[in-house]
Amino acid sequence: MKMNVKRRIGRLFVSAAVAVGTIGCGIIDGGDPETALVQVAGPDGTTLSLVVSNRFTTTPNDDPNSSRRINVDLETSDTLTITVPFEQRYQLGSQLRFYAQVSNEPGAPAADVGMRVLIDNDERYNSSRLVTDEDVLEFVYVLGIFN
Repeated sequence: MKMNVKRRIGRLFVSAAVAVGTIGCGIIDGGDPETALVQVAGPDGTTLSLVVSNRFTTTPNDDPNSSRRINVDLETSDTLTITVPFEQRYQLGSQLRFYAQVSNEPGAPAADVGMRVLIDNDERYNSSRLVTDEDVLEFVYVLGIFN
């Protein structure tokens, strides 16, 4: 009987730890994250399109022919025309989520571009590639889960 009680307590502890971990950063590391810093690099003076949002929903992507794990449906977003190099800090908002996408302007020549995203100064994304208006750099952050 004592072993069953220990197992139940152990399972309860593990379940509680998982629940706290999925809520966000919370109690364990001193609070929830607040900001996302987006840095975009490439040839000086390159003009690109940046879409940012902290109000969106995600759903699993069931398409076996797609490399995307999730679909993102933007509720609201800001689309900016930026010039490289670019750096801006954004609030995550009450839902603790952030979306950023860098693409080239339609009809513009492809450009070798890099995007780096830090959540409260913790690097969560750092990638570069040849970017067009269809081949983009994209970052999604939701409650501590990132791509």
